[in-house]
Amino acid sequence: MTDTCFTLPKDFDAKSYFSSFFGIVLDKDIKEERIVLRADRYHQHYLRTLPLHPSQREIYTSDEYADFELHLRPTYDFCMELLKVGAMIEVLEPQSLRHQLHGCIKDMWRIYEND
Repeated sequence: MTDTCFTLPKDFDAKSYFSSFFGIVLDKDIKEERIVLRADRYHQHYLRTLPLHPSQREIYTSDEYADFELHLRPTYDFCMELLKVGAMIEVLEPQSLRHQLHGCIKDMWRIYEND
C-alpha cells in the first residue's frame, strides 16, 4: 500500500492503446505486423464466427481453405493461440512468425519423438 494516488491521463484512450495487442501480453518491443493466416476447410468457419482480433479480415475464400489478414503485435499469447489449433492454421506471413512457430513445433516434437 502507498499514499501515492494514480491519476489516469485525461487523453488516455484504452481502445487505441491496446489495439495492436492480442491479449494480456503488452510487449511494446514487438512491432506491429501484417499477419496472414490460412485456415483449413473446417477452421475457417470458426475464424469467421470468432475473429482472433478486431483487425482481422478475410482476404481469400475457397472450399478448401480461407486466408485471413490481421494487423497486430505477434506476442507470446498470440503465438500460443495459433499453436493451440495445431495444423488447422498455417502462418503464411510474416516469415519471422512462421519461423518462430516452426521452432516451437520442433521443440515439441523432440519431447514426443521417442514415444
